[in-house]
Amino acid sequence: MGKWMAAGLCLLLACMSGCENKQVTSMQGAKNSLVDPALDSFENEHILGLGYAATGERANWAEVKKLGSADSFKAGVTTLESAPLPSGGDAAKKAAIVAAAKKLSEAGTNEEIEAAYKEMMAAKTAYRN
Repeated sequence: MGKWMAAGLCLLLACMSGCENKQVTSMQGAKNSLVDPALDSFENEHILGLGYAATGERANWAEVKKLGSADSFKAGVTTLESAPLPSGGDAAKKAAIVAAAKKLSEAGTNEEIEAAYKEMMAAKTAYRN
């Protein structure tokens, strides 16, 4: 019994000290993604709501337009734009997020809204990685 317990403990310690599950690693995303508190705040306060409306079986672009054209969204874009660039941040990539968010807030047709949303999400991913 003691040998099995020791073997189990050794296996557990080996896994905790460096074994990585590829599936877990892929779900966690890039290990060295950029941390930007201003973008984190913008995501939590605005992008999550947009994402709920824009994704799923049937996107609701009217809801995305409503959320994206709200004064609170525009204020969030201004806050993100004026926030300091974190260490390792790329100013051009951050500017691309801001530009796409501004396009989203001014978009009129569903096609324009969808294109601006996708551009903003792609810019956000490029900035983080």
